[in-house]
Amino acid sequence: MTGRQILFSKKSFLFGLLALFCVRSFCLSKYSTTELFYSYLKNDPDLKNYMLELEKAKLEYDGTAIEKGVDLTLSTGTVTLKTADGGTKLEAKPSLSVSIPAASGLTLSASGTETVTENSSSTKDLSLAVGISLISEETAQRKLALEKARRSVLEAERNLKNEGINSENEFYSYLKDILEESRELVELQLTLYDDTIDFEKKKAQGYAETSSTYRLAQLKVVSDEHDIETARRELLRDYMIFYKECGLECDFTVETDFLSLVPEDIQTVTALDIESFSPDSYDETEEAIWNHKINKMERAASKTFTLGLSGGYTFDNSNTGSDTADAGLSSTIGGLSLYGGVSLPVDGSANPSYTASATLKPNTFRKNKITKKKNSVSEEIELLAIETSRKNLGTTILASKQTLSDIQWEKESNRQNYEMYEKLEKELAVWYEQGLITESEYLSAKTNAQKYKLSLVINDIEMIIYNDDVSVMFTEQL
Repeated sequence: MTGRQILFSKKSFLFGLLALFCVRSFCLSKYSTTELFYSYLKNDPDLKNYMLELEKAKLEYDGTAIEKGVDLTLSTGTVTLKTADGGTKLEAKPSLSVSIPAASGLTLSASGTETVTENSSSTKDLSLAVGISLISEETAQRKLALEKARRSVLEAERNLKNEGINSENEFYSYLKDILEESRELVELQLTLYDDTIDFEKKKAQGYAETSSTYRLAQLKVVSDEHDIETARRELLRDYMIFYKECGLECDFTVETDFLSLVPEDIQTVTALDIESFSPDSYDETEEAIWNHKINKMERAASKTFTLGLSGGYTFDNSNTGSDTADAGLSSTIGGLSLYGGVSLPVDGSANPSYTASATLKPNTFRKNKITKKKNSVSEEIELLAIETSRKNLGTTILASKQTLSDIQWEKESNRQNYEMYEKLEKELAVWYEQGLITESEYLSAKTNAQKYKLSLVINDIEMIIYNDDVSVMFTEQL
């Protein structure tokens, strides 16, 4: 008796045909889906990179906060050492300045000229001054820099969160592809089964082995067997690559029982309601709103008019030969820069000292007009981007709801088919044992039940992928 004749004997036919797919497995390591997923995350280089990027963004924010905080500067100034027959003379011009951008650009400073000889020391032009920017870019620029630094940290946190979601999406997408290959293998077995039964009928009808009808039926069976072997090898390859991506080794072979690898621990998740998210948290809209906000701040920070006030006290002012109380006013109007100052002797023994300066850059006025028009156009573009993103959200919601509807419909259809074939398989198993039906009828029901059970697992994975796709669309987390 040939191997094929043994296959079609009463009992061995059933188990022999199923063995084409569910053969003895040589793989002793079957991991849970959770174990595979955590291992996949652990081996995701992009996830590690985003964690480092977040740490870097936080450090850069700390650096910006220091840079835009209280700034203290100490300087020795120019130190001059002179030697002569009369002795050695040391002269220095030390200074101290403190800048506080958060306090309207408040600056405090002290400077002077210190002269030291072998017999004496003296201080001239010792000046204590305070300055404040009544109208300037400094405070606004500080807020702008800190806001950008905070945004960088926020975006790094979102990128890390989204990479975690994308990793889950990639993991389940890979798993779904493998299970779809397994389902295709089941369908190939059904084709082989039907063609084998047809071939046996041709032999029973007495067709000669040399006849075209016999040979055509035989070639179908051979071709089906080849297709199954090819599909098994492709499935083995993809399983090995998948496990490698998870950082795991597997001992699968072409004889592995791939049906035993179908996960049974896939959680059934509830679909996210895409309309429950805030429209402004839609990623495209949120980014457009942010761009408009930060650009508006940047435009407001650029001043065409500034006004600053300063005051101080100078001991032994070299310009007047006495102590003086000093005051100054500075302003910028477009391309015109003005400064005026006065030093008033406190003892009234000398005349006041006045200083003034003016600088004119005509092209600055022309450039400011152009900049104003550009800013107006830029704002229109930014508002249009916000409006466009809101329209895109409407399209996205429509497409997502249709995708969800398709998944739910397909799952319900697969569930009904599975329940029908499962019930039918149980009934036909009894009838088959009683010899009331053919093997073809029983095996068809059993294999179809396996097919739709596998399809239900795929549907659960599709729902996880759907939720991931929706989650990354929004910056808000439900």
